[in-house]
Amino acid sequence: MKRLFLLMSMIACLCFSAVCPGMTVSASSAAPVAFTEQEYQVAAEAYMQQLMAFDDASIDSYLASGQLDEVTTATLESWKEMKEEVGAFVEITESDVTISDETVTVVVEAVFEDREGTFTLVSSLDMSVLESATFAKTLTLGEIFEKAALNTLMGMGTVFTVLILIAFIISLFKYIPKFQEMFAKKKNTAPAAAPAAPVAKAAPVVEEELVDDSELVAVIMAAIYASMASEGKAVSKDGLVVRSIRRSRR
Repeated sequence: MKRLFLLMSMIACLCFSAVCPGMTVSASSAAPVAFTEQEYQVAAEAYMQQLMAFDDASIDSYLASGQLDEVTTATLESWKEMKEEVGAFVEITESDVTISDETVTVVVEAVFEDREGTFTLVSSLDMSVLESATFAKTLTLGEIFEKAALNTLMGMGTVFTVLILIAFIISLFKYIPKFQEMFAKKKNTAPAAAPAAPVAKAAPVVEEELVDDSELVAVIMAAIYASMASEGKAVSKDGLVVRSIRRSRR
């Protein structure tokens, strides 16, 4: 890692000193900047070409060492992934430099055998701290439209899915009153009480027609008198017949 960083630093320093040593430019906030836009451009292009000079074996060796920082690791991985699609480097077509209060961003556009690509470098103003450096392939017009169409389809699909879900939920609202009615019936319906045993009706009291005893005796006596008179038997004065009872011997 130290050898790689030292090599990149030496290339950048040589480029800076070769272009215009000792010159300074001002950023948007008028803060002192160590280099000019042209110097940043030359340094970024030199750094890019040095990275592209590594073959797959060298890149794999550096990545496998585990001694690289996150920025350098991401840079080498992005170039290894892109070089299989873009092919060999042909030329640099354009470089754009953007200077802010604390950082400088350089975007280098290049042509490769199979397609175009870009290299983006972000570092501190004095180039002492490298914040990021990544390679990316340039999308063709067809790829841009394809990506836009795919994003549109995904967005529309998401919207339609949400609308269908909302419509389904709304369609279930018609069952809410039925469920409320069902639960209300269950709540209000108590177990029916056992029917009370029917009360037996009291039997009607039959009033006995009681006949006066004296009348009954008179009737009986009249019948006795009549029977005795027909047989020629004597009747006592008080109306009673007196007979002697003998016990028979057997």
